[in-house]
Amino acid sequence: SGGCIGSKLDSCKGLKSGETYSFKFNQKGAWSMHDHLFPGYTMVVRVEDLSEKESLLQSLWGKVSLNLKKMTDKIGLQISTSNDLSKSLSPKQQAKLVTDNCQDTKHVRNPVKGKITCFAEEMERVSFSSGREYAYDTMHELQKIDKTAQGCHFLTHGIGWGIFKKNLGSWKEVLADVRTECGYGEAMGVVEYFVNQQGGVLTKDLAKKICPESSTNGCAHIMGHLFLVETKTDMDKTLDLCDSMGKLNVNCYHGAFMEHHVAGNLLLHGLAPKERINWPQFLYEDEKFCKKYEGQGEREITCWTRLAHSAYIHLGKKPENAFEFCNRTSNTRAARECKLVVFAEYLPDIDFDLQSTKKYCISQQNIDPEFEKECYNELAEGVIVLNPQKVEIVAPFCSSLDMQFQESCFGTVGKALKKSKETNLLVDRTCLGVADQKLEKLCRGEIRKL
Repeated sequence: SGGCIGSKLDSCKGLKSGETYSFKFNQKGAWSMHDHLFPGYTMVVRVEDLSEKESLLQSLWGKVSLNLKKMTDKIGLQISTSNDLSKSLSPKQQAKLVTDNCQDTKHVRNPVKGKITCFAEEMERVSFSSGREYAYDTMHELQKIDKTAQGCHFLTHGIGWGIFKKNLGSWKEVLADVRTECGYGEAMGVVEYFVNQQGGVLTKDLAKKICPESSTNGCAHIMGHLFLVETKTDMDKTLDLCDSMGKLNVNCYHGAFMEHHVAGNLLLHGLAPKERINWPQFLYEDEKFCKKYEGQGEREITCWTRLAHSAYIHLGKKPENAFEFCNRTSNTRAARECKLVVFAEYLPDIDFDLQSTKKYCISQQNIDPEFEKECYNELAEGVIVLNPQKVEIVAPFCSSLDMQFQESCFGTVGKALKKSKETNLLVDRTCLGVADQKLEKLCRGEIRKL
């Protein structure tokens, strides 16, 4: 009773950025409610006596927070509680809660990708309630529990969603501080939410505002995804929009063609047939689509490169089969880039066992003599980008190569570490133990070549 509508469980107004509202439940029960500004967002709060069973602490917070984030999704509503139960859990305990919450993925925004989408939404919840570092620590624990989380790119989208909502009005600072591991997923999540906040309409001017040509945080890639939605799947218009981004245009191409092939955002916006849920089965149809761009330089190369994801999955998750598909193009560079991207899918599947992957680098010697060196470099960089928790394996891998490949491998590692803006601790973890001092300097990015 009381309050503006007969209940004190109401803020009685829309909350501005930075405002919070809290309400303490003092009796057991279940209460249904909705958001007055967005009536479609509903929730049920169930209050129980935690002293009755200690484990209820985790289950209660999981149930409540899942519904809280559905209400706050897209509008950035900040809700506080008198006790932040999320922070009372260690990252390991939080990761276990995440796996429990994702046993049933029917509730997720995009059931197309099932568990991985649920994990992303859970990372949104964790980062919103407890911050970036805690969210990454939780994700790293999750990777130990569930192999699905090894491919962490989309999980860090979720971290970006939560961090953006936690810091409304400070998008530039948020974007400047994003962590770059997992293929810039966090930056992409921030950009997605910022565009939604601006009305969901992505213009050339807005794209340039978000991604000036000096950008190194991967935001141009997500622009490609969003441009294709904005143009309602008109790829030629999308690529022209990408060209308005100057030297970032190729990164934008990659996002556009990846969106065309995988269609995650297109499905969400009703711009792709529902059959696209099983996007890998469209491999050969998408191959025909890429033929439209033959002879168009980077457009041809990026279209073909992004077929690697579909090829790997559709052809049995065997690199040799995906390589055979990649070689169907007559463009040597397009085939090479396609084969290199296969490893982005394959490495998480084999828990980043680099040594067993060498055979694939050697297998293309007769077709593309340059591939072997690029392949070793891609494997080393892939660990840093996709799963920096495993960086200790990188230096032994580079050291195990023939002398002619070691310099390039360590040099690639040094560039990747500098590009990622990672901490000195991670650099030490990666490069300590390299016997040759010059190679160690290459690894640390202190020199560019021997």
